[in-house]
Amino acid sequence: MNSEFKAHIITPILIIVVFALIITLEVIPADTFGANDSPYLAAVIVQLITIALPTLFYCMMRGKKLTGNLRLRLPESYTILYTVFVTLFLICGVALISIIEYSIAPGSFETTSATEYASLARRGGFFNEAYLIITFCLLPAVSEELLFRGVVLAEYEKNGVFMAVIMSVLYFSMSHFSLSRLPVYIFSGIVLASAAYATRSVFVTMLIHMLNNTVVLYAENYVLRLVDRRNSSLMLMLIILAGVFMISGVVAGFEAYRVYRTYAVRNVDSDYRVKRKSGLFSRIQQNFFSPTFLITVIMYVGFIIYKMRK
Repeated sequence: MNSEFKAHIITPILIIVVFALIITLEVIPADTFGANDSPYLAAVIVQLITIALPTLFYCMMRGKKLTGNLRLRLPESYTILYTVFVTLFLICGVALISIIEYSIAPGSFETTSATEYASLARRGGFFNEAYLIITFCLLPAVSEELLFRGVVLAEYEKNGVFMAVIMSVLYFSMSHFSLSRLPVYIFSGIVLASAAYATRSVFVTMLIHMLNNTVVLYAENYVLRLVDRRNSSLMLMLIILAGVFMISGVVAGFEAYRVYRTYAVRNVDSDYRVKRKSGLFSRIQQNFFSPTFLITVIMYVGFIIYKMRK
């Protein structure tokens, strides 16, 4: 079995395991893990069981062929400005998409699982807030980035960077099993995958992801309440969000150009481990019509239908 075949077959098996664990733990009542008595511990257990441990086990099985390509390196100083503006771009984009979706269909818009768990945990106090951020913002960001921007990108980019980004975005979006928030996750997945390639550091995407999670955790309910009121405050917020979104997007684009130009001047390796021999149509067929990938799609669609009928 060659490495190109493994990317199509073996990597989706990891995703199938992750999906199966997520579905199982969502079906099991939350208080089974002590979510009512110890929501922090319950959230940690869920993250470890569903994503972190399967990903680490997969990395151990694949060995240095994979771990050497996970971009587990500190970012260069000249990527800092790019990181700042792409973070603003992501946060504002997520907020705008959420507002649009909630305005169109408020009854079907789902809150994040982090918000639901955190509502059980929030009791005030500095240490409690620190626990909230670590448990519901940092830990999910670390585990999800290691899987989707680490493992998935490294495995699939053998067939081209574009294909790697597409697969990473699809798996990341489906892993949340939310139809109403699917546009948010698709947008987030594209931005985070782009940041992984621009900075060549998965630690940067972990930071960006964590900051976005933190804003969602603390600000989403407030923003949605403003949408319900539909007053002048909502219009002002939309103007500010749209302005920051456009400006940060433009600046992030220029900063990305500057970063890549710096790589070229310093003769830094392209960091793209492309070994494809087949054409685009063949690679699309291999990726999107492999049995293991189709199983992940079936799992996603099946569980979405189950949740809608529940």
